Amino acid sequence: MIPLFGVSVEYLIYGKEIKNDDGSINRTWSRGNFSLSLTFFPERAVMWGMILATVVSYVKWKSIGWAMLHGLLIYYIIRY
Repeated sequence: MIPLFGVSVEYLIYGKEIKNDDGSINRTWSRGNFSLSLTFFPERAVMWGMILATVVSYVKWKSIGWAMLHGLLIYYIIRY
């Protein structure tokens, strides 16, 4: 498959990834004079996803059981 504009789909999605010792991930996309670099903390994303799912589920269904279940589901979806 010949990439359009000389950039592969994998590079657009993932960019160049560097894993650091502190658990963070740096992703960099560069093209000519333009460069974009972002730092991700996967553990924090998992935590905030669980909290958001728990709060939304509790507000919607008024049940802590459903809220905990949705929080755990989001944890396993994001984590693995």
